[in-house]
This record gives sequence, C-alpha cells and structure tokens, in this order.
Amino acid sequence: MKKLLLIFSFFTTTFQLKAQTADSTQNSLEKEINTYESKDITFIANARLIIAEAIKSNDFKKAKTTFKFITDKYDLSNYAPFASTERLILSLALEEYGVLLTDISRGLNNLSTNKGDKIVAYKSDGLLQIASAFVEKNKETLRKNIPNAERLKQEDKDLLVLMYKSFDVESMQGNRASAVSQLNKDADVFMQQNSESVYVPFVQHFIKEEYQESETGFIFDLAMNYFNFSSRFKKYFKENNIGFSIGLQVVHKKWIFAMNANAVQGLIRTNESLEVRQGVLWDKDVEGGIANIEFGAGYRVISAKRFRVYSYATFAYNGIIPLAKEGRDLSLYRGNGTALGLGAIIDYPFIIGKPKETAYIYNAMGRSIVGVRVKAMYLVPNVPIKELSQPYSYINVGLFWEIRKMNRK
Repeated sequence: MKKLLLIFSFFTTTFQLKAQTADSTQNSLEKEINTYESKDITFIANARLIIAEAIKSNDFKKAKTTFKFITDKYDLSNYAPFASTERLILSLALEEYGVLLTDISRGLNNLSTNKGDKIVAYKSDGLLQIASAFVEKNKETLRKNIPNAERLKQEDKDLLVLMYKSFDVESMQGNRASAVSQLNKDADVFMQQNSESVYVPFVQHFIKEEYQESETGFIFDLAMNYFNFSSRFKKYFKENNIGFSIGLQVVHKKWIFAMNANAVQGLIRTNESLEVRQGVLWDKDVEGGIANIEFGAGYRVISAKRFRVYSYATFAYNGIIPLAKEGRDLSLYRGNGTALGLGAIIDYPFIIGKPKETAYIYNAMGRSIVGVRVKAMYLVPNVPIKELSQPYSYINVGLFWEIRKMNRK
C-alpha cells in the first residue's frame, strides 16, 4: 500500500465527525475498553486493539462501532486516535467512505498538524498492517460494493473506483507504461466530468501519475575506435588503427562530465630505429599499444528527439607501451605524457513506433535511453618521446545507455 502512504500523509486527521452510536453502545464500549479518564492514551491503545482483533475475526459491526466511537471521542482532542494513513486504511477496510471522502474534500483546504502522528505510545500495535492486509486481500470485493454504497453521490463512487484502479497500477510489476497511461486517461475523464468537484485537486496531484526526469543522471558507453595518427608516427609503427573505448559520464541539465578509457593494441615497430630514452632503442618487430584516460566536459548544443549534439573538451593521460618481452625492462620504453583535445559527441537514441518518438525504457531505476553514439576527437599530446608527440585524432562508434531518475510531479 505504498500509494496510501504517499497520498494520505498529505491530509489532516483533525476533523470532527458526527457521532452515530447510541448511548448504550458507547457505555458498552467504555466498559469493554476499560477506560481510565486520566489515561486517555491507554483508552485509545485498548480501542485500537479491539478494532484490530475485530477485523481479524471479521466482526465488522464491532470494528465499525469502535472506530466511530473512538474517532468521535478524541478527534479534536490532544490524543488523535489515528494517524492519517491509518484513518484512510480503516475507512476503506470498514467501508466507512463518508470518513474518507470528508478527509479528502476538507483536507485539501485545511492543512494542519496531524496530532495522531505525534503519539507514539500505540504505534507498534500492528493495526495499520492488519487493516492494510485486509484491504489488499479484499480490494476486488470492496470495489464491487461501491455502486451499492448508501448516501454517496455518483462523483463519490467514481472517485473511489478511480482510487482502486490507482492501487492496482501501483502494485503492478514490470512495465507499467500502458496501465499508467490508461489510469491517466480515466483521471482526465473524471476531472472533465466533475470540473467543479472538490476532488479535482486530489485526482490531479495524487491519482494521475505524471513524472518529470531528474536533472542529474548517468551515461555508460562502449565503443570501437578508429585512430588516425600523424605521418611522423606512421614512420615508426605499422598501424593497427582499431581500438576500443569505455566511458562513464555524469549528466546534469545540459552538461556532461566524463571519464573515458581508450586503447589500441598491435602497434609493430618498423625497421626505423626509435630512441625512446637516451641510449635505449625500441627494436623493430616489438609490439606495443597506446592507451589514454580522458577527463572531459561537454555541453549539449542541440537537443532533438532524433539526436543531440555535445561540444566536448578533454584532458588526457597518454601512455605508449611496448608489450612484454623476455629479459627487457619495459619501464625504459614507456612514453607517458598528457594531451589536450577538442571534439563533439552525437547521440542517436533508438526510435521505435512513431518516426519522432524516442523509445524510453521505464523500470525501477527510472527512465533509460539506449542508442548509438558517435564521438570525434582531435588531441595534441605531450610525451617524452618527441617523435611520438604528434597530434592525432580518433572516431569511435558504439552504444550508450543513459539513466535518469523519474520524480513524480
């Protein structure tokens, strides 16, 4: 009943209801509850236990009578007997819809401190759990009884039916998109047909499921790289231009802050000698690789449903490393340094259905987008091996996955 906790923490429980029990019934209850006029909390705690036991034993007459009596006696006192969520659940379980509808209609315009929430002496008696379990188990029967409820207007009945639909959607597992869409349509119909109703604000804010994405999210990407090295670099190596890239970005509004790792392996020394350090030569036919770790930032300059474009700047830590060879101290051969780069990122979210509609994925993590990412960069390195300290560029093409939390409006 998570929906109930969300909805009715909004409402106050300090409204006085008209007493509906006879004096003889009240005297009987007071005797059974074993009230102590100087110990109101004890009185309330005992009454709550009676209601809980009556619900478990299906003695609804006793539960209803006790519920009405204890509410009438203490609702405006300093000892409110029920927290707002408990009052809602009990109203549903006992089909006391007048109490529920009164709270909805008055609570929207009469917010005040919920005194019941301040009393903790009887909060662990299990009443909320017992009533919640009963409503969950019998919600279909309770819903079918609504048309026969006495003294309810049609808009009251329509609202109650809409609430039960909302609870069904909330309890669904997996993809809820179609069910949420239908619920929102039903809510719109209710508000159109009852535009002057006091229930409209409640339906708008608590029945309709409208969400907006968080300003902050995460992007993961995995791509293949094509490196284009300078002619001077090509003089010393037989190129293997294909590499791979993996990245993680934090997204905030239109900004991205990224960390990416790129690598290319299979660089073979040619016949040209290459002095990587004074007196140390990188021999021919020794295989090596290039790797860099980039820290960058970008800004989204174009936003559309079919694509989006980021301008991007990066600072990279480069490494040119020969692979292992027996009997060699490879640390002598490493040419590590830094690089600065500029470029652009283009994202193409997957499109399904309507030509211009992005295929969003909704799950427990929030709203996801999956698509194709193209990234083009131009970097100027500064490494100890001056022959390799030449500009280079790369293009990578791969997949991205963006996750943003969805917050209910």
